Amino acid sequence: GAWAIESPYIRALLWSYAISVTAAFLLLAYYFITSDFSLYYVWRFSSTELPWVYRLTAVWTDVPGALLLFVWVAALAALHLHERGGSDGKKISVIVMSVGMLFVPLVLQDSPFKNFNEVHPGEDIPGDGMGLPPLLVNIWAVFHPPGIFAGYAFLTVAFASSLAHMLRGTPGWDRFSSGYSRLAWLVLGGGIAAGCVWSYEAWNWYWTWDPAFNSSVMVWLLLTAYLHASSRYRINEYPVVTPALGAFSFVLALYSMYVIHGGGFNSTHSFGEGSSRGLLDISLLAGTLSLISIAILARRTWAGAGRSRLFSLSIALMSALAFLLLWGLAAPGFVSALSISPALYIDWGLPVTIILISVMGLCLARNRRIAAVLFAAVMVLFIIEAPAGGTYSNVIAGLLAASAIVAALGLVRDATAGGRGIAGRIAPDIIHLGTVILLAGVMMSTYAVSETVLFRSFGDTKEVGGYEIQLADLAYPLQHGHTGAAFSKIGIYNIYKNGERIGTGEASFTAYSSVGAREEYVTRPLIYRSLLYDVYITYQGIGTTEQVFISVANVKVIPGMSFIWIGSGLLLIGMLILVLRNAVSFSSLS
Repeated sequence: GAWAIESPYIRALLWSYAISVTAAFLLLAYYFITSDFSLYYVWRFSSTELPWVYRLTAVWTDVPGALLLFVWVAALAALHLHERGGSDGKKISVIVMSVGMLFVPLVLQDSPFKNFNEVHPGEDIPGDGMGLPPLLVNIWAVFHPPGIFAGYAFLTVAFASSLAHMLRGTPGWDRFSSGYSRLAWLVLGGGIAAGCVWSYEAWNWYWTWDPAFNSSVMVWLLLTAYLHASSRYRINEYPVVTPALGAFSFVLALYSMYVIHGGGFNSTHSFGEGSSRGLLDISLLAGTLSLISIAILARRTWAGAGRSRLFSLSIALMSALAFLLLWGLAAPGFVSALSISPALYIDWGLPVTIILISVMGLCLARNRRIAAVLFAAVMVLFIIEAPAGGTYSNVIAGLLAASAIVAALGLVRDATAGGRGIAGRIAPDIIHLGTVILLAGVMMSTYAVSETVLFRSFGDTKEVGGYEIQLADLAYPLQHGHTGAAFSKIGIYNIYKNGERIGTGEASFTAYSSVGAREEYVTRPLIYRSLLYDVYITYQGIGTTEQVFISVANVKVIPGMSFIWIGSGLLLIGMLILVLRNAVSFSSLS
């Protein structure tokens, strides 16, 4: 009654809203693909020389397009819930629609459909645009931003479901929330992984402790904690913690959106020029509503919070890591003189991560006493053999090895158990095994060898980290494009191992003379990949072949990168299995 959820007016409003937002997004995409430079936004971020896939990518490059993508995905989620979710789904869809509508004024404030002459009155419509910033012309940049913003949009369902439950006691709320949250986790995780590959190719490392990177992982970690709590919710565990984590995951997503676009943070993601100050206000409002809702529920006891202390500890540790990142992002805003260095995240986050690895491994084991003995034995072995150097590193390596053994044994056990539901049994094992492999790769990568080498002639060979790097040739082509005449310097290298050539390719340095109102320099590395090591060569155009021959390159030999990508892939595959099996589908929500 109070919700008026069966009203035909609500349904008509929702359909009108979803159709309007869909039409707006598709129209903007059409303008980009057809290079309609009568729109300022299209002129600012596209050009005729761009392949169509990068013209499409330009849609969400700046705040207006990114917010429109967010609103569009949230509108589709609301429509799906209303049509397929029954009475409870209709309640939740109204909240999802309302949250999405809050962002419409922000989209209109700096409309992506603004005419070129509104910004440059009296000027002729240009025949070409300014193009994308060169760093965005990367295939992984196609997947990274939409993965982040679409993932955040799916979290509106978790927020709406949690809020509906906390305010109205909506039964079965977790059926909608957990399904969409798995989808959000998958899409957001894929976006983060794509961002890491992009960063690896564009910024010489897979992780930069950039505010935008930190904020997206912050959301992903708290969402992971929520999914763990929700897995026990249906057996009457974590009755208060579960909806609270669901609501706060979205609140942190709002804050992350503020950080990524227009939040005043010094970020490598600052390609646009828009402002989204209103996002902070919405974040604070949503957070306040969540806190009030939880305060109303404070009279409920925490009985049945969770029978497994280790499982509860794992949820607490994931939440702690998320709020460590939140504190690192927010603290400089409250204390202007405070600067957060990457060392802080490592010094505080690493011990928490080590404990989490141990707890995760023990949680996976059927017999925890045997698992504890296994962990102790493996750690002692690693400390004695010392494959990773110092004692601290060997303890971590031992924990990872023991966790990998437990996860692999669990995967084999569940895969061979027989019976129905094998996909649902093995998916968590795949996710946990992927996590361990990913963390092992991260640890291995800290032992990278980096050296700047000086070549004195063609054919000159230098040894770095057990590999021989040979300068084969240099090229200096002049590339002409609308984004400004680009002078490229290219180094061509051969890579040898034990006297045998195992790879060859080029690394380039390009100077773009006119990208907006600034020069921009882009290096594109040569990366030789193998299972255990990557050889990573960057050339920054330093040197001369006149009179005295000098050519400078930076060479890194990085262990463990394949483990990072394999682990990330297993994480996504495991969650994809759960999404396809249980999550949001028309049949499961009908």
